[in-house]
Amino acid sequence: MPDSCCEIGCTNRQGEKMGLCFYRIPSDKENPERRQLWIQAIRRATVSGNGTWQPSQYTRLCSDHFIKGMSF
Repeated sequence: MPDSCCEIGCTNRQGEKMGLCFYRIPSDKENPERRQLWIQAIRRATVSGNGTWQPSQYTRLCSDHFIKGMSF
C-alpha cells in the first residue's frame, strides 16, 4: 500500500512526485514532546470531533508541509 500524506486536503502519494519525501510522526515512546509538537502543527480533528487526533505508526506527512531548513 503506498504512503499518502495525512494533511487534510493533501493528495500527495509516495512515488507520484519527484523529490517528495514522507516522514513518520515521531513515536510517543521515543520522543513524546516532539510527537505532540507535530500533532499540534498538523491540527487535525478526530472523526467524532471529541479529543485529540492520534496518528498511527503508519501515518506519514509529506515534505510539501515543511519549511526548508526548519524543523519541529
